[in-house]
Amino acid sequence: MRKKRGLSGLLIFFVLLLTASPWVVRWIQHTMLEQKLTLEVKREAAIPYSGNWSILPGTEGVFVIRNNEIRYFHPDQEKDWGFGTETLMPVVGTNRNHLFLLEANPRYLLRIDEQGYMLYQQATNRSAETITADKDSHVLAQHPLENRLVPFSILDPEGRVMGSLLLTEGEVLDTAIVSEHNRVYVVVLRLTGSGYESALLGYDMQGVLQTTRSFPGQIVVDTMMMDSGELAILSDSQITLLSIDMEERWTTPVEPYYLSTNDGSGRWALAHRRELYTGEVLPELEGNTILTYLNLEEKESILIGQEEELIELLVKEQQLLTRANRKITVYQEDGGKIDEQMFQNEVEDAFLLSNDHLAVILRGQVVFYELQQDE
Repeated sequence: MRKKRGLSGLLIFFVLLLTASPWVVRWIQHTMLEQKLTLEVKREAAIPYSGNWSILPGTEGVFVIRNNEIRYFHPDQEKDWGFGTETLMPVVGTNRNHLFLLEANPRYLLRIDEQGYMLYQQATNRSAETITADKDSHVLAQHPLENRLVPFSILDPEGRVMGSLLLTEGEVLDTAIVSEHNRVYVVVLRLTGSGYESALLGYDMQGVLQTTRSFPGQIVVDTMMMDSGELAILSDSQITLLSIDMEERWTTPVEPYYLSTNDGSGRWALAHRRELYTGEVLPELEGNTILTYLNLEEKESILIGQEEELIELLVKEQQLLTRANRKITVYQEDGGKIDEQMFQNEVEDAFLLSNDHLAVILRGQVVFYELQQDE
């Protein structure tokens, strides 16, 4: 009888411990339930090298725009496609599911999905410098400077103009469009009487200014709309969480960093030089780079050590990818290393794709990998 009571007590304690500490759950998953994953080559595809190309990630594959041609490469070769365009170096953007491309002459804005279907070909009388799209295929197009003013157009999912805005001052640092919350955001850097500041400007989808917020003495590096509708702002010295009306929820300082990335859903990764990192670092974290992996919704952070100085960071679906000159490394959300790959030639780009796939861009080549269980 006492043994049963003892076992019941231990079971209750164990359940309470799991409930109280998600870290314990992750530790158990990592140490007891984890199945070893490795990166396995899925496909290698040759791309005739061209210095004036653009390569953008889709959800499952990659878009390659080069020399009057659009090509799409997929881990499954049967899903590849391609066709010609009228512009040598078009302005392009993507929301992962679709490619948005502005041809120069004649001037058409195209929206193309990952199956190669052209969803619209909309004539436009204005050129663009950048194209930003949200998940619902609304587009924010930044046009060239006009009389020292910066014009923008807001387009609906059919490519029709539904709003516009005009910046009268400041250098554009970042833009975002989130039609789900009826917002367009533009971050500008401008001079003040005592120095400089970043200003976050929030407009509705018709281009009417709704809210503003200043960050004196800071340079805003990136913005992220959370699933909750809150707005996360990363500057050169802190992360700030704002309501949609730009009321401050909380702010936290960050160590000096040289690279950053986010997944658009509450996760952020920062790369710090070890000699400049002043926070506590465990002795086993070796290397010249310290990675901070943050989950803003859970207010958790994990430190990872890496030997090399990095060129790029990517976060997607609870995975973190780091790119060095000739090496990529993939980590789990808890900081555990999944696998790494070394290359003889320089890695020009890398993308995390869906279904545990990733793409590595080498000169003249796309290599697709798949995370597989190591049996």
